[in-house]
Amino acid sequence: MMSKPDPVVVAKWQRLIAEQAQSQLTVQAFCRQRRIAKSCFYRWKSILTKPASPIRAAPTAPKRSVDTPVSTTFVPLRVVPDTLVEVMLPSGIQLRLPLSAHADQVAQLIKAVTAC
Repeated sequence: MMSKPDPVVVAKWQRLIAEQAQSQLTVQAFCRQRRIAKSCFYRWKSILTKPASPIRAAPTAPKRSVDTPVSTTFVPLRVVPDTLVEVMLPSGIQLRLPLSAHADQVAQLIKAVTAC
């Protein structure tokens, strides 16, 4: 289950995306002018414009009739040789890292993804 991103961060990106659309600048020019990474701009634009985005509206579960049988199919299982740690950042980014990951590498990764 993914936690919701910080509402302040969401509002910031909604504002920036709207400003870019009204600016008549290309995304590249807008991002260069605002010193924003293009990849971050496109990532947030994708997140905020998805029809079933968890930020906009939660999808509803399909209704099931009482007479509908429950599926008895097996779900594939993936065995991971190393224990994983899940890190949820305030921006909504979810990282899954091996427990054996070096602390310096984890810090660099978090720093890189929070730059967006």
